[in-house]
Amino acid sequence: MSTYLLFFLFAGAVADEPTSDPQYEAISKVSDKSANCASPDALDKLFQLSSSGLITGVDPQEWLSGVNEDTFLNCPQAFLVALSKQPAATQYHLLNQYFGIQHAPWHLGAELRKWQNDVEVGAFVRAQFAAYLVAEEPQ
Repeated sequence: MSTYLLFFLFAGAVADEPTSDPQYEAISKVSDKSANCASPDALDKLFQLSSSGLITGVDPQEWLSGVNEDTFLNCPQAFLVALSKQPAATQYHLLNQYFGIQHAPWHLGAELRKWQNDVEVGAFVRAQFAAYLVAEEPQ
């Protein structure tokens, strides 16, 4: 009987493989492209996916949040400039659904604080990321 149980557990794990899910494929596609900091088009596609409503379920939403956060941490200036130029609805969806899930707020805040007085994106950072700017690591 334990052999059957192991088989079903294994079969279930294989059936849930992320790469077979269109959501994971879409996230993977924008993730690979957004790793290039010099590509505003890739960032636009990442932001469009974040605001599209196509990503549902906890696991895909966490993964997309991680992609947004990693892109921000790897390419902060490009990310902030590109996001600041997006429509307010896109900014809202990304910042309220797909940002701040994978990394601690104080970790994101530490990078954001470097940009809060920047001429190009400082006002945007202060307005959209205020909670991160005051987040401190717990003692």
